[in-house]
Amino acid sequence: MMDKQKLTDFLERAYTRYNHRGFVHPDPLEFLYMYDDPLDREVVAMVASSLAYGRVAQILKSVAKVLSILDGHPKLPVKFEHKGGGKWSRCKSLSQFERRRTSGTLSIKLVKTTKQMGRLQCPTAEFSPVIWGHPAQALLELDCGEIRQRLGDFKHRFTTGTEMAAFLTGLKKILHEYGSLHALIRATPHGPWPNRVDAFARRINEAAGGLSSLVPLPSRGSACKRLMMFFRWMVRKDEVDVGDWHELGAYNLIVPLDTHMFRVARMLKFTNRATTGMKTAIEITNRFKELQPDDPVKYDFALTRPGIRNEPMFVELLQWDTRTNG
Repeated sequence: MMDKQKLTDFLERAYTRYNHRGFVHPDPLEFLYMYDDPLDREVVAMVASSLAYGRVAQILKSVAKVLSILDGHPKLPVKFEHKGGGKWSRCKSLSQFERRRTSGTLSIKLVKTTKQMGRLQCPTAEFSPVIWGHPAQALLELDCGEIRQRLGDFKHRFTTGTEMAAFLTGLKKILHEYGSLHALIRATPHGPWPNRVDAFARRINEAAGGLSSLVPLPSRGSACKRLMMFFRWMVRKDEVDVGDWHELGAYNLIVPLDTHMFRVARMLKFTNRATTGMKTAIEITNRFKELQPDDPVKYDFALTRPGIRNEPMFVELLQWDTRTNG
């Protein structure tokens, strides 16, 4: 591993450069910024993270479709407010509303078809949060049959409407039983974080009748990237991560290990493993803990942006890797 101080300086530069909401799009995390209520955000976060596999454009469309099904309640209008005192703009569902960046500013565009929903871009500091109805409330009000009916034609790669309906039905049962997903994780037995996450995921799967594979179990050995990403969103608090569950402690979190982070970790000599399982994720997390014991996943977002965007910071990392190996 490179010199600790030099590495810390590099990571802090990456964090300063990339850890901003302007770099979130395209990422399912951006959907969380559209809600004010923590209960809505946790439901949206669970939906968005669970569908975060495959091409990002399809992920955004699929998440938007599920949310439009939940948010399509005529009694729950969407509202938009410009902080400078602009007019309210209202519409009935997520599929009618798109925000996009135009010449450095944000403009409003009403859309009529779900084909355009994948072009959502995240809010910036110029605007207050957008409220797309109340998906948690809508989920509680929908009966199981209506959920299945509304998702009849849903398809996201391997995830069918039947599986998504079972997943949402499971979340609905959790909300009825515990009041929130937050209450569920707080009710898990205290102990090692992977065990608590496993108990959390297992309870959701049980509530879904064992018919959904969208929430993996850490005990089965996979890195559970999507689930660990969900907890990063909900526990960490900074400009990017919403941190509604911050009292759970960011020090508990495990790196959401995808191909981008795995490549970076190998360049940093944080692991020599050839696979991306839970053991690898924990090993990489422990190396980050040597630098940031209270927040080991602090650099996750920043380090994965350059690789996705093919920007200079990643080139610098590649050059460092070459020098280290040389």
